Amino acid sequence: MLAEIHASESSLAGCMKRSATSTPAAVEELCLTMRGQTSADFMPTVKAVCAERLSRVPTDRLKADLLLPLKKGIGNAYKRGNKKDPAKAITVQAAITGAGAVVSVSDEGTGFDVEDVLGRLRRDEQYYANHGSGFAIFTKTRSAISYVDGGSTLLIRFLCAPEPGRAVTDDDLDDLGRAGDASVMKAFFVDELHGIFEHDGVLASCRVYVPEKQEAGTREISYVLSHRESESGNVVEATLTGQVLSGQSAADPFSVSERLRELPLTGEDCINVPRPVAVLSQPPVLVYDLNPSTDLRGYAKALADGDRTIRVCEMVGRSLRIVHRSGLGGTDHDGAGGELDRYRDALASVEGVLSRSDKKRNKRVRAIFRRLEERSAGLKDAEPVTVHGDLDWNRIVYDEPRLYLTGLHACGRGHPGIDLGAFLTDLLRFCKVRRKRGDDFYDAGRDAFLAAYFAGDVPSWSGDLPFFIGGTMLLRLERLLGRPKSRWERKIDDLLDQCESVVDSPAT
Repeated sequence: MLAEIHASESSLAGCMKRSATSTPAAVEELCLTMRGQTSADFMPTVKAVCAERLSRVPTDRLKADLLLPLKKGIGNAYKRGNKKDPAKAITVQAAITGAGAVVSVSDEGTGFDVEDVLGRLRRDEQYYANHGSGFAIFTKTRSAISYVDGGSTLLIRFLCAPEPGRAVTDDDLDDLGRAGDASVMKAFFVDELHGIFEHDGVLASCRVYVPEKQEAGTREISYVLSHRESESGNVVEATLTGQVLSGQSAADPFSVSERLRELPLTGEDCINVPRPVAVLSQPPVLVYDLNPSTDLRGYAKALADGDRTIRVCEMVGRSLRIVHRSGLGGTDHDGAGGELDRYRDALASVEGVLSRSDKKRNKRVRAIFRRLEERSAGLKDAEPVTVHGDLDWNRIVYDEPRLYLTGLHACGRGHPGIDLGAFLTDLLRFCKVRRKRGDDFYDAGRDAFLAAYFAGDVPSWSGDLPFFIGGTMLLRLERLLGRPKSRWERKIDDLLDQCESVVDSPAT
């Protein structure tokens, strides 16, 4: 861990010899140690040091990947390790460099069976006696989390520039072929890539990663390029995102992406479009100048200010209006009728998973589809526009300092409600899952989104949005049931409740 932040192996051992008040600017490798009992004894100092030493890291990522896991670790040490015993102390040691930090949290308890707890967590079994929020946060952070000393010491490794996934395995190479081979891709980027690095130099290395979790139907790769500048000798890095395409050449999607870049989707009022920078022919891979840290769901969770989330809804609405009016071609979608066919396919898939043994839920799903059929008969006509066609909150990502709309290389012509219904579905799900942001927050976000999209010119088909929202929920249900039963059993009824509420709602 220490080597990954370019710290000496003696860093943490040397922490005991340094004061917690050592001046950060006075040492290249800052070490500190503190003793106390609760997070209030540690967090103010840690936050101040991080603000000084890790100032170039975005605040939201520093909080999510270092400060919050550390606070939870200290809380666990106080409550679980030391059992809130005032005679027992917690020791926090940290080594901080310009590349990141390694922090240890040690209590004076007896530890716990780490493998047993992690095993139950991976099997989605109850692994906690109380709420278990600490481990839940540990699994979501991009930092490396581990335990030593029989569970009585927590280690956190935080990188200023974290790896964008896991390194490719032999199985990945069998699937990705040349696109996953670091040596092949290094040679490819030497020949094809221009304008990523500011100064002349040599491409020193290419590292290839795949996401820890990949949504069904998407295949992404991250390429981390190390570039040695010719004059200074400094090594700088850039991370690119590759989208593996299925059954098509990457040349046409590259052209579509370039044309999308010509649209007025820049600045703080819109969701931006990533810049395409290279095309690999076999397998077809479209490479973007993009290194996202989270998707819109993660970004919205991190926003403490609800007004900022509503502003994001406005930005998405405004951006979709621009894309829809762009006149770009692409694959034709079959409009509302085609969407009903998709919903019918989703119904068959859902019924197949639930099987005859779950007659009550199957009956509910069939009733939902019948309401969609009924609503489809009264849908108003809408002029086909350029639609994303596969929009969800995973397609909107955050790469400091902007949000980007991805997946547009496969855009086509279709009913505008396809995209609007998809966005509003995920907004509704976000608000319902995070119960402190309930119906009022959803209504405010929906109204802001639609106001920005329609810009005062509300068409007659706007009243048909419940059809598209309810149908998209059925598609989301199909996706949910593609996971292990232990992952969806506790969520399915809430989703069915929401879907029924939407399809039975009056026209908006």
